[in-house]
Amino acid sequence: MLNSYAVVEADGRVTLVDAGLKRSARRIAAALRSIGRAPSEVTRILMTHAHPDHAGGLAALKSETGAPVAAHADDAAA
Repeated sequence: MLNSYAVVEADGRVTLVDAGLKRSARRIAAALRSIGRAPSEVTRILMTHAHPDHAGGLAALKSETGAPVAAHADDAAA
């Protein structure tokens, strides 16, 4: 199970919601490819909260996508 969602907007922008567990980053990238999107097409990553099952893969996905991250101020340091 991946705690991450890709939102593809009408204009083609891709938002990744949450980053799953640390070990999930490769699977999330593969899931993006399976819907015809490259990780480099992610335009932003939106974090709902900083629990490990939602934010563990953030560093790897941020590095792979180059996308900016939006998070609540209380979670920004996590």
